[in-house]
Amino acid sequence: MPSFPDRPAAFPGWVGLATQPKIPDADRSDPLAPRLPEPWRLAVPGDWTGVRQATPFLALGRTGSYAVTFRKGAEVPYGCDGTPTAFGLFDAAKRLGVGPYLVVPAVAPRPVMLALQRLPLAEVPPVRMPMALVRPEALAGWRAGE
Repeated sequence: MPSFPDRPAAFPGWVGLATQPKIPDADRSDPLAPRLPEPWRLAVPGDWTGVRQATPFLALGRTGSYAVTFRKGAEVPYGCDGTPTAFGLFDAAKRLGVGPYLVVPAVAPRPVMLALQRLPLAEVPPVRMPMALVRPEALAGWRAGE
């Protein structure tokens, strides 16, 4: 049995981000998305060292569900300052659109799809925000469900 990263109790999976290619900051649609050379890759924060390569998962996003496979765990530059952060990296046969995805093991019961809505910074509760905002205009929150 794989040793999955921690997640909140009763939460069916992990939230990951479909990445975009390494391009200049001025041209990036989402400056907080992890920077990886392959734009179809999905990055999920956490320690994924206990998961075997090629383990199947499902990525559920605003346009549907996609079969993805675990590729490896890696330190990835993340955030405004490019801090090396532990991520699990997943491959997909089909290019995923940049944005958030709920990632669940493929053998788990299929979860119900949730609508994702991007929130303006003013609607994100202050307790969820980091204390020092380097580029607040680049931040947003997400609301899952109705």
